[in-house]
Amino acid sequence: MDVLNGFKVILFQGKLRMVEIFKDEKLLVC
Repeated sequence: MDVLNGFKVILFQGKLRMVEIFKDEKLLVC
């Protein structure tokens, strides 16, 4: 279970990074 929880945390952090990158790209396009 600890491994699964750690994996979920990594995925969650990855999603946050993707959102930040997406926002940055949108700002650059605008």
